[in-house]
Amino acid sequence: MILGVGIDNVTISVVDRFLGNPEYTKEIFTVKELELSKKASNQLDFLAGRFAAKNAAWKALNHVTGKTLDKEKIEILRKEDGTPYVSFNAYLKGVLEGTAVKSFVVSITTEGDLATSIVIAQDE
Repeated sequence: MILGVGIDNVTISVVDRFLGNPEYTKEIFTVKELELSKKASNQLDFLAGRFAAKNAAWKALNHVTGKTLDKEKIEILRKEDGTPYVSFNAYLKGVLEGTAVKSFVVSITTEGDLATSIVIAQDE
């Protein structure tokens, strides 16, 4: 069953501007996300998509938890086949304690100067 849904659009050129500040970049992305971005064919599109996915996951989680969440601690990784997923890191495990959320479905796309993501939180 779907417990929460979030969607977000990010302007890729805006993400490019804040990537110019390494300190800000480290605040927004986890070490693992930055490592993965270095392997991507287009690092900018990759990070913009992850930023959109973090925002979408934050929105989906707000439906479920009702808590104030730290978007930067939400981590979007990828499986061997490239499929993005929300990592159940220590932060997220704490946020989800007492909820029915068991998994997420994540979709990310880029087109032109837009990165879009939808995230669905579900109990199965």
